[in-house]
Amino acid sequence: LLATPMEETTMGGYEHASRTVMLSLEHLAFDPVEEVLDSICHEIFHSYQHHLVDLYRSLDEQDRNLALFHGISDYTYEFDNYISGSGKSEAFHAYFAQKCETDSRAYASQAVTFYYDVILFYMEEVPTA
Repeated sequence: LLATPMEETTMGGYEHASRTVMLSLEHLAFDPVEEVLDSICHEIFHSYQHHLVDLYRSLDEQDRNLALFHGISDYTYEFDNYISGSGKSEAFHAYFAQKCETDSRAYASQAVTFYYDVILFYMEEVPTA
């Protein structure tokens, strides 16, 4: 995980070549913990997606058609033709609608809820001094 300066509207990113999740320094320093956790989970899911694509590309055509890999061809296409969210509003809408982004947002939302539930469970279970 790397904290780094980023564009004002960018909270985080994932770079597959270096296997690095990056977070905006400003986001990390000033935004609520739940939003930062959401960004971390979102970017980590991109790492998972990239690993699935790497595996998918290593398979022959017959194995690529297994139900296990349903939807991975979409990630493959999107990563090869990635639309970043910077620039004009049309680009942002196209970025936002990509399957790799919608799936990452859905995972992050579920993961944040899960982690908060676990934290709350342990807070209730651990006796205070």
